[in-house]
Amino acid sequence: DVPLSVRALDLLVNIKIGACSVLVDKDTSNIVVAVSTGLAMIAFNDTNSNTNILTINKGEEYLFNNNTKLGKIKSL
Repeated sequence: DVPLSVRALDLLVNIKIGACSVLVDKDTSNIVVAVSTGLAMIAFNDTNSNTNILTINKGEEYLFNNNTKLGKIKSL
């Protein structure tokens, strides 16, 4: 497996291993990263310019709003 990085608006998604989907709604600035197998790392700067790095595991999705820089992990 070769890692793949994708920039979705201000969210950086690094697919380490496995498969995931990245959906961007430009109208609402919402981004959904869903990991079906393996894992993905995501990174972004919040509204205070703090760097945030999270791991999204198999069976999880990350919902992120690019305007508010807030997100949450939930199960698929």
